[in-house]
Amino acid sequence: SALDRALEVENKLPAEGPSFVKLMQKSHVVKGFWLGVPLNFCGEHLPKHDVTIVLEDEDGHGFDTNYLARKQGLSGGWHGFVVRHGLMVGDAVIFQLVGPKRFKVYILRENKFTTTDGPLGLLSLDTSMENNILGE
Repeated sequence: SALDRALEVENKLPAEGPSFVKLMQKSHVVKGFWLGVPLNFCGEHLPKHDVTIVLEDEDGHGFDTNYLARKQGLSGGWHGFVVRHGLMVGDAVIFQLVGPKRFKVYILRENKFTTTDGPLGLLSLDTSMENNILGE
């Protein structure tokens, strides 16, 4: 599933910053367009006041979103990111904090492979090859 692949990718990310994975639900991508951020992540890594947070996609494009600290989530701007990237229910999204107010975002589709899946396959192949070499 997209979530399984996202968790695998998250474990192999460079240690640039903390991350979390969200499985897209209706409230995230169809109606409401609200993305709650895990409470513990907010408390440990995000500002205690409302700020603009940039979501950087896999192509390096930045999208401004409104982080609402009291509600622990992304609001304004999230809708535009969803539409621009065609996010759907069942897709998994990795958010890696790479700056005080900047996330690098990786999208794994429920029903098709993406550019993130390519490096994942290579990482898995690399690990498999290491195991074969060590086993010889």
